[in-house]
Amino acid sequence: MNQGEDAMNGTPGLRCVLLPCAGPHTWAVPQDCIAEIVTMTGSVSGHLGWRGCEVPVYGPDNYPIDTATDALAATTAIFVVFFGLRGRGCDYWAVRLQGHGLTSTELSESAIEDRPDLLLPGFLAAFTLAGKTCQVPDLPFLQSQVAAATDAG
Repeated sequence: MNQGEDAMNGTPGLRCVLLPCAGPHTWAVPQDCIAEIVTMTGSVSGHLGWRGCEVPVYGPDNYPIDTATDALAATTAIFVVFFGLRGRGCDYWAVRLQGHGLTSTELSESAIEDRPDLLLPGFLAAFTLAGKTCQVPDLPFLQSQVAAATDAG
């Protein structure tokens, strides 16, 4: 069997990255959408200084650091910088990760359970994988939210 095939039916699986975001939310995104995963020290508020760019940070209140769940929160934060679609207000945008569970994995139909009843606004699909609920974000929509918030600020 080729690597990347679903063991049950021989169809290729999809490689993605599971991102532990604010609260109980885990995003499932294709690896090709990610520009870089970075560790930042100090305070980050609204924008992230990255490779000479000011990158807007997505999230309710920019996902404030939760010191109750993040032992390094006082000094360190991990962000995922996404490639943006050109002409949509920002070339890159970021989201702060919280908690544990950042991983790259292969999804196969036999390993996931579709859960449309758990779908959140701004997301395209929801599923469970090994008991964890994952959301597939609508990245162009979220980018437009980031760009609109940046323009309003």
